[in-house]
Amino acid sequence: IQEERVDYFFTYFKEPGSANMVGLQNLIEYIEENKIPYAVASSSHPQAIKKFLSHAGFVLSPNVIVSSKEGYKSKPAPDVFLAAAKRLDVKPENCLVLEDSKHGIMAAANAKMHSIFIQDQIAPDDEMKEYIQESCKDLNEVIDYLKRCK
Repeated sequence: IQEERVDYFFTYFKEPGSANMVGLQNLIEYIEENKIPYAVASSSHPQAIKKFLSHAGFVLSPNVIVSSKEGYKSKPAPDVFLAAAKRLDVKPENCLVLEDSKHGIMAAANAKMHSIFIQDQIAPDDEMKEYIQESCKDLNEVIDYLKRCK
């Protein structure tokens, strides 16, 4: 199913950058200019993660990539986020997770990390709302959040 999902993605989003969330490139540029380390922590296979990253239409170079396929429990377990924090050498309470999924927001809370929900394909249900700490309509708003937190 994972392979079919990846194939479907590239069939539907043929042009590099066509699946990017609004503000992605601006956020990455801000993060890199300010030397903020970042990771991608996903339940996808590592090869699929790298393929998705290369399809952004610009260079994405996370300091760390973590896949639950490396033997970690999938979200809502906090394992992939905790592994990313460890590899970044950052305490979990000093991490910020950007998520668009229910299980991801729950995993961030379970990891005792700060999180921002970016609504994309799903609207939060009542259970998910309990876990949402902050919300931004797009990734450009995350830049404003980071500036406020300096």
